[in-house]
Amino acid sequence: MRRWCLCFALFLQAGGLLANEPLFEELPPGVFVQKTLVVPSDQTRAIGRKLGGEITRLTNSFLNVHGRSIQVNVIACANEAAAKGVLSGLLKIKPYPYTLRQKQVVIEYVGASLDETIALKTSWELGFVTKPKAVKYRVTAELATVERAHYMSANPLFNLFLKQRQGDSSAVA
Repeated sequence: MRRWCLCFALFLQAGGLLANEPLFEELPPGVFVQKTLVVPSDQTRAIGRKLGGEITRLTNSFLNVHGRSIQVNVIACANEAAAKGVLSGLLKIKPYPYTLRQKQVVIEYVGASLDETIALKTSWELGFVTKPKAVKYRVTAELATVERAHYMSANPLFNLFLKQRQGDSSAVA
């Protein structure tokens, strides 16, 4: 079975369907390319006409970003004007952060379980967008009143709140 998979992968590589995306040659720790497919030139031209700009190369790369899968479509355009046209065409379908532009290259994130957090994290990890120094989290808790509780049950949590209030960084888990 392994030999069959290896032969099939070599066949796809020789046929030009599998390739390496130059944008992903040097990846940070925790980011891995599973495979990259090159879209044939006739389809690339048709997609470029539909989106509003001349596309010279289109690849679909399947990445693993810190344990989460995401498909990254890299759309290389003929010039920056074409890239702006392609980006505006994509923005009608998908908003930022699922699409962005880097000079002549337009990046599109695709995936079944795609959400804004994985799109932003991928952009930060790949260097498309500057990683922020700090991130704010919104925490939602569903609370209910308790008729009767043990008086010491909340003591460890209360102590952590006191440490955090005094600036002790060990209180943050």
